[in-house]
Amino acid sequence: MTIKELETRTGMTRANIRFYENEGLIAPSRLPNGYRDYSERDVHKLLKIKLLRRLQISLSDIKAIVRGNRLLDEVLEVQLQTLQQAQEDMSLAASVCETMLADHVAFSELNAMQYLMTIETGARERRSDYFEVKGDELPQVHQPWRRFFARFFDMMLYSSLWSASMMLFFNQNPSLQSDASSIIEGFIVLMIMLFVEPVWLHFFGTTPGKALLGLKVESDDGGRLTYGQGVARTWGIIGKGLGYNIPFYNLYRIWKSYRMCSDLETLPWDEDIAYTLKDSKKYRYVTYIGGIALLIFMLYTATAMKLLPPNRGDLTVADFAENYNYYLKYFQMDSDQYYLDDNGQWAEQEQNGSTVYLGIGFSERPVFTYEVVNGTLVAVGFETHIVGEERWVGSNDQYMVLSGLAFANGQKTVGLYSKLSQELVNAIDSHTFESFEFSQDGIQMRADVTYAGYNDFDSGVLIPMDGASSFTYDLLYEIRSNNE
Repeated sequence: MTIKELETRTGMTRANIRFYENEGLIAPSRLPNGYRDYSERDVHKLLKIKLLRRLQISLSDIKAIVRGNRLLDEVLEVQLQTLQQAQEDMSLAASVCETMLADHVAFSELNAMQYLMTIETGARERRSDYFEVKGDELPQVHQPWRRFFARFFDMMLYSSLWSASMMLFFNQNPSLQSDASSIIEGFIVLMIMLFVEPVWLHFFGTTPGKALLGLKVESDDGGRLTYGQGVARTWGIIGKGLGYNIPFYNLYRIWKSYRMCSDLETLPWDEDIAYTLKDSKKYRYVTYIGGIALLIFMLYTATAMKLLPPNRGDLTVADFAENYNYYLKYFQMDSDQYYLDDNGQWAEQEQNGSTVYLGIGFSERPVFTYEVVNGTLVAVGFETHIVGEERWVGSNDQYMVLSGLAFANGQKTVGLYSKLSQELVNAIDSHTFESFEFSQDGIQMRADVTYAGYNDFDSGVLIPMDGASSFTYDLLYEIRSNNE
């Protein structure tokens, strides 16, 4: 039979029938055209459900009966006791109302305590919660983990926006931050939150993290918060919920908020607002994880963009020098003011802006050599030779890394998400004072190293050996494009 016929037979609305079907209480068959085909069994089952619901038996109990997990007699006995208790409670309430009517007391002169004592005594004797007032408060979501993860997503979003901005617009490398810088960034993220989150709440009634998990924030009249209300709420969260991001104190405030929420208490910043949960469907967890993955991908993309130098394609010596100086600043290795000029030679920038050129000679700061074909730089290298000098010899890894990145990442064969940078750095770092060859993405790098009279203690320097009769160190380094 059709759903219209089923409505007539059962006296239920279409919405009721669909609801019980979605709850798995009935399962109609399907006709070839896709329409539902209800049976006599569905009619009788719906009438039984209708009867039990009219007796105020809960849907969960009805499901248990239908699935054979509970007996009907058992459920009816419990429901009868519940109804009898409710009848006694209602009788007590009616008795108090009759007494108050007989006393003819105006509200202004009402002695509430004497009537409350009667109610509380009766409720205590019956162990009844009938007289407990429920619902006379703004709705709150007492799910601390759901709220925590919603907040975590929002904080991660604000932090990612700040990190990406610092990288893309201020050429900062977040991986080189000091502990003090991290603490300062934590305060900055809170300031971003203070100004941005009220905008979300005012226009959308939620935030990105809350929206993903089905949470919504409204004013006490059911409307959206004003911007001022949003600021007040957010400031309350920053102080009492996050402890102003002060190390250790913030952990205490988060734990305190968790305990209050678990104990079904209203958090201080939510006392004047309604915090509701639209639903907790499983797809929300999937979209949440997807949102986290998207934030990570966006931050990774911003980092990858900053690893690409300003000049790419057919490089000139001047282009290479600019790329090298870019990495000097990005990795914060420019504190001594040495840089490469347009000719690829070392120079020092003085405070007054004049340039001083240095004669490097055989010092550990190498002199780069360049191979240019038809105006295009195809190879960069340097040689270091030390003979008869009984002194510590520093590693040239820094110069190989920076020149390698400046040259390799400037090639057209290296894409945004190439792993060349990390592989190149790993190859150099793992072969300090050792010969090696490295080839990837059309780039070939090699270093030939020989030395005598020195010990390598994996400290980044070679130390003269006691009693050695001679001291020699030779390094031949080159990075070349195989696409010339």
